[in-house]
Amino acid sequence: MATFDYATLKTDTVIPLLTKFGATFSIKRTEDTSLWVKSYSPTLMQTIWTNQDTLEVVTTQPIATEITYSATGVLSDYEDSVIDGTIIKRNDKKLLTADISVIPQINDIFVVNSIEYKYVDHVTISPANIDVLYTIQLRI
Repeated sequence: MATFDYATLKTDTVIPLLTKFGATFSIKRTEDTSLWVKSYSPTLMQTIWTNQDTLEVVTTQPIATEITYSATGVLSDYEDSVIDGTIIKRNDKKLLTADISVIPQINDIFVVNSIEYKYVDHVTISPANIDVLYTIQLRI
């Protein structure tokens, strides 16, 4: 039985179409400093901060920094038939993309056509465990 090459579909069809008909957008993410725990190191004889996620240890207090990622996608309105006023609201937008370098998360800000949108949710189309397309729900 033949298998379908979804990776080639993504690189040869999906990304070129999104590039041709889409526009560049940005994802602004503020690094979370709540994962850092302050403690005293008797070995170093000074205060340290430990990242509970990565276990990185630093000797200066971490500060929130904004990181910006760029990608290409197509922004559109939701069809009236899927707008329920609760999960999908009237002014929500749908962003289709395939070449993002990070998985969207709560508190991400998407800048599309100079307008800032809040990230709400996303669906990943992943046949054969290959992320081919992301449908990202955005809200003003």
